[in-house]
Amino acid sequence: MVKFIEFFSEPRPFLLSALVCAFLAYCGTGILKERSPYKSAIPLQEAQFLSGKICTNPCKVSSGKYYSAKLDLVSCKSSKVTCKSGTNIEESFESSGKVSILIPTKTVESLYPGKLYSLEGKSVLIEQGENISCKGKWNPKANAFTVHSLEYKEPDKSLSGKIAHFRAKCRLVFKRMLFGWGNAGGLILSLLSGSREYTESGLCKDFSLAGLSHVLALSGMHLSFFSGLSGSLGKKIFGKKASFFVRMAAIIAFSWFAGLSPSLLRALLCSIFILFANSFYCKKLKSSEILSAVFLIHIVIIPDDAKSVAFMLSYSALAGIMAITPLIEKFFTRKIPPALSSPLCASIGAQTATTPVTAAFFGTITPIGIISSVAVCPLISIFLSLALFCIAICLLMPFLCPPFGCILNMVYEAIVFLVRIFARIPPIQLK
Repeated sequence: MVKFIEFFSEPRPFLLSALVCAFLAYCGTGILKERSPYKSAIPLQEAQFLSGKICTNPCKVSSGKYYSAKLDLVSCKSSKVTCKSGTNIEESFESSGKVSILIPTKTVESLYPGKLYSLEGKSVLIEQGENISCKGKWNPKANAFTVHSLEYKEPDKSLSGKIAHFRAKCRLVFKRMLFGWGNAGGLILSLLSGSREYTESGLCKDFSLAGLSHVLALSGMHLSFFSGLSGSLGKKIFGKKASFFVRMAAIIAFSWFAGLSPSLLRALLCSIFILFANSFYCKKLKSSEILSAVFLIHIVIIPDDAKSVAFMLSYSALAGIMAITPLIEKFFTRKIPPALSSPLCASIGAQTATTPVTAAFFGTITPIGIISSVAVCPLISIFLSLALFCIAICLLMPFLCPPFGCILNMVYEAIVFLVRIFARIPPIQLK
């Protein structure tokens, strides 16, 4: 209780500013305005052709029929029928803003390994940074533009365009490489790139029922893993002074490859703050001030993220670990060894803080997540370490892929076994 009182009695300008901004943002004052609204000479509902650049990773919707993505518009067209001649006249207009689009699954997965579709024309690489032109119509129910057909456009000749195209090809090659490892490869792909095309059917739901959705969502757990692993390797290979640069390069490379989801951007900003503070700043910064500063920067950079559930869960979970965990640590450490009590207290803190968000949006509470996180997360870290080792070796010696695949699938089965045990415990239904 003393720590709790001290937590709020000390001057904390960033914390107070973050609390005020969060209150204003979520009480309906309208300060979170859309940064890139649609602008054109015609209403979006009348547009039949859109051209632009994909600016998010495509993500399969729950029905499985479409992939959802954001399109940064360059132009749009509408088709009108003249009364006299009865011919269609296409009118093209310059446009700007970001629009949600729904792309048919068969179009997105046409280049993926193990997927076979009969498509008219050439297959199109659908990844963040790629330029496309699509035909379709506005879907008011989904609040998105439903794509009927796509045309691939050449990537930008600029350096950023070439880098984005290189990333898209790397992600495709990565999917093809992991496809040979079966279900284990599907989980690795989800953990390292956020793509769930090859995740075993029903596994995502089991993770959710077990209170382990954060494991599959790219977040601080993944970034901390890469930061710690790269830091240890960098210190051994290049020395202690160079470990900062190795860590920084590793977390930026991972974030670039995986794509900046709201939770991953939060983790990246926090990691950069902490790395710079530990390396160049003599005074130790308080974790609550770092999180508050990152929150303020995040809503300035991408205010639309603040409306997403992933954003709310990410910040509330970390805030719960910082504020609630210290209050219960003394009680648990007296009765449970520190090696077990520390992750258990952190899990309780995160679960407690995220409960209002999950209850409001999903109508459920999963208390079993407190225990399942402690049991499964260490196994996930072992699985990731082993996967990275196997990937590195198999790139040099491809003939080792089959035996390494067998080993990874054994660890995978152990993870799935635990997850499905915890998933059997029903969540508390509020609706």
